Amino acid sequence: MDRIHKRLNPAELAAVTALLKRRPSDYAPPRSPHTLQAYTQFDFARATSWQDLFSRLKEKGYLLACDGAEVVLLTLDGEILCGLSQINQSGARLRARLGAFPSGGSGSTSCPVTHH
Repeated sequence: MDRIHKRLNPAELAAVTALLKRRPSDYAPPRSPHTLQAYTQFDFARATSWQDLFSRLKEKGYLLACDGAEVVLLTLDGEILCGLSQINQSGARLRARLGAFPSGGSGSTSCPVTHH
């Protein structure tokens, strides 16, 4: 089967990107660790900083915060979905790649990341 590849000009690319970002009002992002792992894997892999990761996750409807000593993934409403280890993300590897967690409002010295 022959495939036709076309490069999009900037206006076409912007239009396609806007369409892909639109979600129906009844869209509910994944909530189980298994699907969250697949849905967020690219964002964790491609993030260049903590702020970049926070932005990528927030676009998909999630936040990172601390729950005791563990970094957890939450909905935008604040419901804890899972710890990073449950979606195969290592806090130690992320710190090695992205630097120290930014200080946040949690006041915890063991897990000072919060972003809303």
